[in-house]
Amino acid sequence: MTCPTGTQSERVLHCYATLGAGCGTDPQINSAIRILAINAARETQWVDAYYCSYKGFVCEALRGNEWRLLGYVQADGTKPLGPLDAVDPQLVEFDRLPLCNSSAAPMGKR
Repeated sequence: MTCPTGTQSERVLHCYATLGAGCGTDPQINSAIRILAINAARETQWVDAYYCSYKGFVCEALRGNEWRLLGYVQADGTKPLGPLDAVDPQLVEFDRLPLCNSSAAPMGKR
C-alpha cells in the first residue's frame, strides 16, 4: 500500500510493494533481492533473498516464521520497475500480504 496523499507517516520505507508497483510483476528470475518483511506487530526487517520462477521469493532466514512480504528491492540497487513505492508499515493491509516463503508470494502472473 502506498502512502495516501497528505498522510503524515512516522516511518516510510521504499520498495516495490506487494500491494503497489510490485503487484502483477515478478523480479528477474534467479535475481538477488532484498525482501522487506513485516510481522503482525508491524515490525519490519530487510532480509537477503532471491526470486525463483517455480518457488517464488525464497528467503531461508524467514522460513517457518509468520513474516509477510511487504515488498522488495533489487540487491544491486537497480530499479527495473521505475520509482519505488513509499510504504507505511502501520497502514498496510497486513492480512492481504503473502507469507515470505509461500508459493503465493510471487507478485506476477505465471
